[in-house]
Amino acid sequence: MASVQAGHRDYWNYVDALNMAMPSFARMSLIDHDPSYLDAMQKLFSTTEHKLYNEFTGLWYRDARFKGSGVFWSRGNGWALAALTKVLQVLPADDPRRPEYLRVFKKMAATLAVVQRRDGFWNSDLLNPRDHGGPETSGTAFFAFGLGWGINTGILDAARYRPVVDKAWTALSTKALQADGKVGYVQPVGDRPATAKATDTAAYGVGAFLLAGQQVAKLQGCSAE
Repeated sequence: MASVQAGHRDYWNYVDALNMAMPSFARMSLIDHDPSYLDAMQKLFSTTEHKLYNEFTGLWYRDARFKGSGVFWSRGNGWALAALTKVLQVLPADDPRRPEYLRVFKKMAATLAVVQRRDGFWNSDLLNPRDHGGPETSGTAFFAFGLGWGINTGILDAARYRPVVDKAWTALSTKALQADGKVGYVQPVGDRPATAKATDTAAYGVGAFLLAGQQVAKLQGCSAE
């Protein structure tokens, strides 16, 4: 905190860091009744947004190496959407920082609705369906989580986005979920688009799957608390 207040803001220099840190800053502010956490979070987010967010596409580069490349990694954008979702879940409705998070959330949602694949997944390389064109679970699940929450809270229009989430959940529950109960097609640890096999699984993919399932359950009228 003191470091951020002193002007050091280049900590979240890759998009994964948004999900690793932002929700904790937001919750610590609520727990400690200390708005300085939100101030620090906003400064760090703004720095990362300036460096990695592509305003034209509404998508994030994974890190500065990819800036201008046209490569937008599905899971990297999943981390970003999940971070925004978790922050918006706890940030007070009248908080002055909220509108910018909400703006980016909605712009991401609009792009994601357009680039979703016919099979319900999102490609590992979001804007290049010919690059690693198989199913990928982790990004798809994070997107279903964020978009589902947006619909459930009235932030996103259900008529536009419910079919997107339904299609994603069908893909996740019938293709990604294996007969033995494992969640497959989770791209292994990496920093860019890559191919995922049916046997590839990881805790972050399972966690994203469960987050998505919770929001889909709410959409279907079930209690998911």
